[in-house]
Amino acid sequence: SFFGWVPRWATVVSIVLVLILAGGGAVAAASNSMPGNPLYSVKLATEEVQLTLTPSDIGKAELCAKLADKRVAEIIYIADKGNARKVEVITQRLDKHLVMLARLALATKVGGAPKALAPTPAPSEETWGDRDVYAQANNRAKLRITVARYAVNHPFALRAVLKTVPESMKPALLKAIAVSEVGYEKALKALD
Repeated sequence: SFFGWVPRWATVVSIVLVLILAGGGAVAAASNSMPGNPLYSVKLATEEVQLTLTPSDIGKAELCAKLADKRVAEIIYIADKGNARKVEVITQRLDKHLVMLARLALATKVGGAPKALAPTPAPSEETWGDRDVYAQANNRAKLRITVARYAVNHPFALRAVLKTVPESMKPALLKAIAVSEVGYEKALKALD
């Protein structure tokens, strides 16, 4: 009877593996999808799961910056398609990511001041417990550089598209530019 059970067990394991691989393939395919694509909702759901499962505030802030970058690319893509309503919806998502980024950046401060951003010596055995502080300071500095780059590049890219779209698209793009500028300004202030 033991050998009769193994094939059923192997079948169940095979089915589970196929489902996992197929699901992983769908998630991978969805990662580059744009609004209007059938897999776009899978992409958004995957991003929410990533945010939920990211353990640290600094990690979540880094992910919010990446997601804001994706939203700007989507706004540009949809603006070229001429759909002002979808640009407005994606702009709301961009705003959500930038607000969360600023809030998380504030949460990574200690006592109202940023965790040590100046170069510090490598931790000794006595200060080994402080290594997380060093790592977080380094991550904050890297995040600050990324956010500063996006703060310049994103409004610039949106303004470039503004010159090529029909008049009906311009109000939605102007709103996206304003959201981008204000959101990045707040995020940079929180990272200072």
